[in-house]
This record gives sequence, structure tokens and C-alpha cells, in this order.
Amino acid sequence: MVDSRMNESRVRRRQKIAANQRLTCHTLLHPTTEVIADAKGVPSNTEEFETWERCPVEKLMYYIEQSEKEDDEDPHNIQIKTEMTGSLPSPPDITKTYAKQEVASAVQDRPATGVTIKESDEEQNKMHCRYFDIGTLPKQTLLPITGYNKTPLMSLEDAIQSVHHLIDNIDVKVKVAKQNAQQRHGRMLSVEESAAIQLYTMEAFPLDRCLYYILNKTLRSANRRDLIPWFPYLKLLMTALWKLPSVRRTVWRGIKNVNLSEQYQEGQHYTWWNLSSCTETLTVMQTPQFLGTEGLRTLFSIECENGKEIKEYSYLEYENEILLPPALYFEVLGKLNPAPDLYIIHIRQIVSPYELICPPF
Repeated sequence: MVDSRMNESRVRRRQKIAANQRLTCHTLLHPTTEVIADAKGVPSNTEEFETWERCPVEKLMYYIEQSEKEDDEDPHNIQIKTEMTGSLPSPPDITKTYAKQEVASAVQDRPATGVTIKESDEEQNKMHCRYFDIGTLPKQTLLPITGYNKTPLMSLEDAIQSVHHLIDNIDVKVKVAKQNAQQRHGRMLSVEESAAIQLYTMEAFPLDRCLYYILNKTLRSANRRDLIPWFPYLKLLMTALWKLPSVRRTVWRGIKNVNLSEQYQEGQHYTWWNLSSCTETLTVMQTPQFLGTEGLRTLFSIECENGKEIKEYSYLEYENEILLPPALYFEVLGKLNPAPDLYIIHIRQIVSPYELICPPF
């Protein structure tokens, strides 16, 4: 009995001495055991407790997780946290390994600088997709666009009711467009007409829930009945564009990762049934947000007769956008291949043999 008490007393004395001298245990023990070490850092209770010699990083992480779950005042947890925070001299090979692992993990979780830039470019590209919305030429001659002109003019809120379910966040977009239109609209257009243009220029992903994308896809459809739900909005938008003065100049648009030169034959006539967003400066098309200067690209040089300057009415004023109304009838004047991956198609708007789209009024 006396020997047992003496052993317990010696154990407590060793603990006190170790704590006072701030000695380090170089062998980490299972978190459910009490760490007992002599002056040389050798555990004195190896026969009673399971030891983890030179713990790998995974076990060090386990220590941290367990220490966070226990009371901070627990002496055992204080020992663990002391080892992890480095307030006591700790084994350099273990702590450095853990520190390196922690830094490596943080670096892996953080996007690389190059990736961040790429994501930033992608975000900017999302705001210019309608410039690339050329679509595939129809395999047959389509019927003219008629009937929308008989729809009465109405507010923008009412005009989009029949397609409300097709577009994400349409209520918010209409409110934003109306507020901006009230601040910007000039004498030529009403607030509703100005807001209709602004709503068209708002881009969002996914594209198949975006107004401009769905509208243009429907304008290219051979089934003209698909356009009927769009008649109220189309009437408002076309009325706005009809009121704006037409511009005659060369404008540009294009598409990445596609060679369309085989679809457009020199001397032939074609129709773009959708609305066509263009820029009046070639320099803009060379920026990364548009076509860039490398990779497979098709660029259209367009001599237009009735382009519409919508800078004052666009959601993005800085774009200097020229919008070509639907049913653009044109002739292919020529094609160029100035670089291995660059194809330029020169087209000119001409008068169609019959009316392809009726006036809004």
C-alpha cells in the first residue's frame, strides 16, 4: 500500500516538474490517455497506455479535432493545443510537416491566379453572348413574320405575361429596366419602349432562360405559331426600334470556335430572322470579351442600311451596340481567310423580293 502511494506521489511529482520546466513530450499519445513524460521526454507509462510514436499528419489533425470538442480548461487539451500552436518547443519534423500540409491544403483550395483571371473573363463573356447569337441558317425558306402588328401596345409588365414562365427573374428584370428607362429615356421613346430595349440587352445564364436567347430562337423557328406568345413584347420592341433613326455603316459581329464560311456562298442571298447585335468598331471584336486574336473565329463585316443605335437604351451603355432588326436580308459579297483560324465574311444588306416582316404600325 505504501509502495503504491509512493509511486503515485512520484508520478505527480514528475508531472509537476515537467510542467514547471516546460518540457516537451516527443511521443504523442492517444488523446484518451494522460501524457506522462520524464525529463528526457520518454513516457513513463508505456505499459499502461497505447502510444503513437512520431504521429503522422493525420493523427495530428485528429488531436486538433478532439481538442476542439473538449473543454479548453482540461489540462490534457492544453497539452495538445500547446503542441499544435508551438508555444512549447515541439518536434521540428512533426510540426513542420503539419504546417506544410496545412499550407498545401490552403493553396489547393484557393483558385490559382490564372484560373481566377479565366473565371473573370468568363463572367465578362456572359455579358456579350448575344453578339455571337447567329444561329444556324434554316434549311428552307421561312414564311414572313406577320400578325404581331395587330397586337395593341401595352405596358412592359403586361407584354411579357404570356412568356413570363420562360424567363428567370423576369419580374425583377422588368422593374430594373423600367427604373433605368425613367432616368434615361429621351423624347423619341416612351418609358415602356425604352425599357423593352433594355430588357432585351439584359443577359444571364443559363441562356435557355434568357429573354434575348429564347426570342431569337423563336424568330428562327419555321413554326410561326411559336411566335404568338411573343407578339405583345415584339410589338413593343419593334415599335421602339422603328422610332429610332436608321444608320447606314459597316458593323461587325462574329462567333468563336466555329467556321461558318462554308455555309455562306459568295453571291448568294440569305436571311437572318433574329435580331442581330453588332459593334461599329473592329477593335472591339478583337478584345478577349468578344472574338479575341487567336483560335477559330468567324467574323462578319456587314454593310447595313437600317441599323439602330441603342447605346442610350441598353443595359450596358458602354457597348455602343448597333442592333439590326429581325429579317435582315443580305448578299454575300466575298470571303477572306487572312489567318489559319480566322474567316471573314463580307455581306451587304439588300432589299428583299417581298416583305419579310411587317411594320409594327
